[in-house]
Amino acid sequence: MIPGANLLNMAFGVIGRQTVQLARFISAGRTPSGYPLPVYAAPVDITGSFQPARMELVAQLGLDMTRKYALLYTSDGPIQCIDPDKSGDRITWGAETYEAQTKVDWKGQDGWEAVLFVRVIDA
Repeated sequence: MIPGANLLNMAFGVIGRQTVQLARFISAGRTPSGYPLPVYAAPVDITGSFQPARMELVAQLGLDMTRKYALLYTSDGPIQCIDPDKSGDRITWGAETYEAQTKVDWKGQDGWEAVLFVRVIDA
């Protein structure tokens, strides 16, 4: 691997890009009855390669096998993942919404990141 070469952008020259809508997490609000309610910015288009996560990967990571996971490889970003104090950014692909869980961040070295998303059931 050549640092700074951005192999992802090179691959996009062959496989093409897909567009997803990204809604960035803004804050943790509350419903009138006091339940947490994440607040998101209006969605914007970003591009990348959006792919379903293989079941072998889901099992290897010890994730809930009944949920639907996907990976987004993108040079657009950065994307905020879930942590104890914040919800993750959300993307919409087709009619489904996914929340960012964790990522491999190569932005500093090669200009891209790979983000693992889980489908949001109550979007």
